[in-house]
Amino acid sequence: MIIQLNNSNFNDFLWNSEALLMVMFYKENCIHCNKMKAELEELAKEAEHKVLFGKVDAQEEYELSDRYDINSLPTLLYFFKGEKKECLEGYYSSLVIQANMNKLIHLLS
Repeated sequence: MIIQLNNSNFNDFLWNSEALLMVMFYKENCIHCNKMKAELEELAKEAEHKVLFGKVDAQEEYELSDRYDINSLPTLLYFFKGEKKECLEGYYSSLVIQANMNKLIHLLS
């Protein structure tokens, strides 16, 4: 499951978890964003106990986009205990995302 994030729930999502967090910034009419969202839905099912997934509509939540200097879409940000750990800008396949996710889980555990 991917949680829709906005200005009112983002900080709770960021600070109330001991898990690795993956947040995708996207916009609705972006082809690469929509393709990556579908792939993240599948990854979220497989990794539901290891990683929490969120998504932010970058056009609607421009304050969050500005806070994290989102310059291209899609962008994936990885957080752990409230701290940004990594950023992937642009489209990546689910295999690359999963490998990166597994690397971070290993490093942070």
